[in-house]
Amino acid sequence: MRTKLFTFGFLSLLFLSCQNSGGPEPCPPPSLREYSVQSVLWQQNAGEYKALCYQAFNAARHQLEEQIELNMDASNLAIITDLDETVLDNSPYNAWMIEQDQDYTPDTWKSWVEKEEALALPGAVDFFNHVEALGVEVFYISNRKNDQLQPTMRNMEALGLPFIDEDHFLLKTTTSGKQERRNVVLED
Repeated sequence: MRTKLFTFGFLSLLFLSCQNSGGPEPCPPPSLREYSVQSVLWQQNAGEYKALCYQAFNAARHQLEEQIELNMDASNLAIITDLDETVLDNSPYNAWMIEQDQDYTPDTWKSWVEKEEALALPGAVDFFNHVEALGVEVFYISNRKNDQLQPTMRNMEALGLPFIDEDHFLLKTTTSGKQERRNVVLED
């Protein structure tokens, strides 16, 4: 019983002292981007992240080769892929937002894209070049805006990715939904 009373008394005293004007300084509010620090650090540094990227691209490679082995004509196949965090690593932009304590804005995103500094995810360049060697086309669908097409293509070309021409990019025009753009590829 004494222990419970002592604990209650100690906690009450501690609480009251925190309310005093002479008490400890209040903690500053957390930064806007506090929640994303660990995820960006993990993406940029964890061996597991890199291994998962390689695993995903290797699995896709095996599935594609299986489809071709099943007597499917490779020219009737296509890979439709997203860009951001699927082919391109934008974690430096996310790290910048943390450092600046800012949320995403279209203007800061456009500035990032125009730097043409995104790297490819581990395994992406090898996978997509293998796809091209097999005779399969790749179409990149993204919610990047059309005014970001040229810097996006220059960035990807510098990384050594294939199919870097306007016919293989379907960027956002009116809606962020991507099904309509997938259907365009399927109709061709």
